Amino acid sequence: MENLNKISTAMGKSIQVDVEHCGLCAAHARQCRSLQKYIMNEQPDTDLVCRAGRRGSFEVVINGMLVHSKLQTQAFPSQDDILQRVKNVQAGLPPNYIKAENICTLM
Repeated sequence: MENLNKISTAMGKSIQVDVEHCGLCAAHARQCRSLQKYIMNEQPDTDLVCRAGRRGSFEVVINGMLVHSKLQTQAFPSQDDILQRVKNVQAGLPPNYIKAENICTLM
């Protein structure tokens, strides 16, 4: 299956990024549109879809694989981290889950 994914990506099949964001929060929708603009500007063959979903969510799925969950990490992913995952898939590599950094460090 992995080889099939490499072949279909190499043949020009677009990369699908699905983002489920909080349907109650206008800020989440803006964050998704900003990510969409950034990714599609950097990787025009990428199809990024924003859709309203669960409260507090910002879940990023690339070609069917969850790469970031705000519900689990309580943090938004960086746009550069998402772009790197898209580039990985374009190169035939798995997207890999984004490890969230601590939001706050107590000293």
